[in-house]
Amino acid sequence: MAVYRSLASSYPAPLFCLLPIKPLPFLPIILPAMKIIQSSNVRLGAAFSGQDPTKLGKAVSGDKLRVAIKNAFVRLIDLTIAEKADLLILAGDT
Repeated sequence: MAVYRSLASSYPAPLFCLLPIKPLPFLPIILPAMKIIQSSNVRLGAAFSGQDPTKLGKAVSGDKLRVAIKNAFVRLIDLTIAEKADLLILAGDT
């Protein structure tokens, strides 16, 4: 029976490392699938100050950008509900 010992003799191994290592029996575990929707960089509530709106190809005001972002976020929530997703992840600069 193999037993794990601390490699550094000056430091004692944690208690769980001194326990005998036994292989776990194979247990076929079937987990239900999860439906996950992930979005990033939503920019909710962004001020858009100091940005040049002409970089988007045409002049767009900050108000129009905020409305477009809000509409996209609402569509994201609607999609999450319609797809019956188990989890919505908002990552990045939200």
